[in-house]
This record gives sequence, C-alpha cells and structure tokens, in this order.
Amino acid sequence: MITRIEPRSTGATVCAVNEKSMARSMGGTGSLDLGFSISSNIETIGNNTKGVNITLNGSSTFKGILLASTSGSFILPNDNYHYVPCDKSNATVTHSDASDKKTPVTFKWLPPANLPKQDVIIRCVIVTERDSWQFLSPIILKVNDGSSTDSSPKSNNTRAVDVDLCSKIAGLIDPSRMQVIHLKNFYRSLSAQDIEKAKGFKYNFDHPESFDLEKLANVIRTIKDGGSIDVSIYNILKYSIDQNVKYDGSKIDILIVEGILLFYLKELRDLFDIKIFIDLDSDSRLSGRVRKLSSHDSLEEELSYYLRFAKPAFEEYILPTKRYADIIVPRGVENQTAIDLIVEHLNDQTKRSICKEATSEYVVLRR
Repeated sequence: MITRIEPRSTGATVCAVNEKSMARSMGGTGSLDLGFSISSNIETIGNNTKGVNITLNGSSTFKGILLASTSGSFILPNDNYHYVPCDKSNATVTHSDASDKKTPVTFKWLPPANLPKQDVIIRCVIVTERDSWQFLSPIILKVNDGSSTDSSPKSNNTRAVDVDLCSKIAGLIDPSRMQVIHLKNFYRSLSAQDIEKAKGFKYNFDHPESFDLEKLANVIRTIKDGGSIDVSIYNILKYSIDQNVKYDGSKIDILIVEGILLFYLKELRDLFDIKIFIDLDSDSRLSGRVRKLSSHDSLEEELSYYLRFAKPAFEEYILPTKRYADIIVPRGVENQTAIDLIVEHLNDQTKRSICKEATSEYVVLRR
C-alpha cells in the first residue's frame, strides 16, 4: 500500500496509509508514540458544511508527513507541503522538503460536491527521522445528510451524545476561525475497577464527578484570553487520558463546546455569554440513545443504563440548570428557525465569539 515516506524533498509518492508495509519500508521496530496527534474542529459534516480544519499537534518538530482523506480535498497551508502526484483529487498531502516543520499546523479539508454516503476517514503518518515515525489515530468525520439523527458515534459503553445541533451550527460557520471542543474529552481517567464497571454498563458516565469541569474551564479561559494551551485529553478507547491537543486562542474567534453538564459548575457557565438549553422530552432522549446502538451493543443493557444512570442524572443535575439558559430551543436539530438565528448572530460578530452546546439536553453559545 505505502512504499515509502521519508524526510526527503520528493515526499511520499503513494496515496494509501498502511502500517504493515510502512514498517517494512521505513525500518525501525514499529510505529512509535512521538507525541503527535491530529484533531478536527467539527466531528460531523452535512450538506451545508463549508470546510473542516484538520490540525496536527505535537511536542516537537517533524520532517515528513502523509495526510490522506477517503473523500474531499485539502487546502495546503504553505509551500512546505504539496499534493501527492498520484492523487488528482488533492485528497492526499505530503511534505515538499526535508526541513524541520513546526506544530501546530492546520490543513483545511473541503467536502466533495456530492456528500459521500460513508463517513470520511482522515489518516496521517508523521516522520521525524527515517526509523522514527508514528501512525496517528485517524479522524472520522460523520456524515449527516439530514436523513438520520445519528451524528455521533458511540464508543465502548460511554453514553451516546447527540451532537446534531452543534455540528449543524458549526457546519454553517466559516471554519477558518472556529473550533469545537467536546466535553467527552474531559472525562477523568478510570481506575481498573471502574473500567470493569464501564465495560458492564455499570459506571455512571453522566455524573458530574466523571468529568474534570475545572480543567475544561481553564482551557476555555485561556482560549478566551487569546493564549495557547496544551491539553491532555481522554481516550475513550482506553478509558484514560493519553492524548495531547494544542489550542491557540489567537486563531479562534468562535469556540463551540459540546457536552452535558456544562451549566452545572458556576465557574464554567459564567464563561459563556449566551447559554442555550435544548429542550427535548424524555421519549426523544431515550429514542436517540437507542438509535445510536451499534450491532455490538445490547438494547437491554442500554435501557438498564438509561434508567439507572442517565435519566436520574438528567433530572438531578441537568434539568435544574435550565434556569441558567438565555435561550431555550425545543425540538433540537429539528428547529431550523432557531439554528438560522444562531448562525446569523455568530456570523454577524466581529469580535471573538465562543459557542457552546450541551448534547441533547442543552446548548450554550458564547461571544
């Protein structure tokens, strides 16, 4: 699949990313953890999505890169990068020279003219030296063409989160100065005992203590002040904090923060200027969770989790925060009038804006 990617002026000459063949051609003992990661400013794309920022973060410089998307195309950030010749769609990017390159660096991904039927997968390989290279965890852009409400994947046994409204708003805003932060990245690391509970649907991911809300507040405060901050985030596949992302507040005008319990902590909710509560009835919330079940999930276990944890948490910790909302939006993503007004307001702003959404229960905007 991939024959070579090395720090030379020609860059990579192929479009595919395959770790096994990479190991054969590059040498070394295998893919290393060199401290690099890629992130996107939104997770779901739709018919009105203008573009997505794909940002490479790292703790050191790098020499070589192969960035490949299964659909769409990239806009190059500078002359250090060029398109792979074998890919006429501009969906694959590599380096143009062997110089040391700094992070963060952002590549703008543009959707194709016709929205793909499958989710878009973006893979990346980073090379620091010939025998030092890292395969990064891929980005999956969920496709939402309006025919389905399933816009956010359910990972392991963490609760399914409906981010349709957040993604729909984000998709209508110029991505060049916009970033999305997800509360699910701020879960606390689980102990070995809690991991076993989580695997059996017996750990409460909806409780305020499951999140590091103070850490999130500090990140938002730094971005609001125009500063830069390196953040260690939660890996939902490992139940632990082991991924690093860098945010540069000087490049962000609109920040969307998505997740539940965002009104719970006063220190956090006071950071937002406009707070929006998505008002869905209990049947809609439950049906949304059921629709997100994968073939490996148990309906019985999901319903048990909902009744034991999610529903009580909503009634005790989330619903009471409705009184802090500036705007209440019934029907969530179905309320196109509300979405249009929110997007119009954000696009009219010339100063730094921060937008926050909290799952199928509520959303917050901030400027």
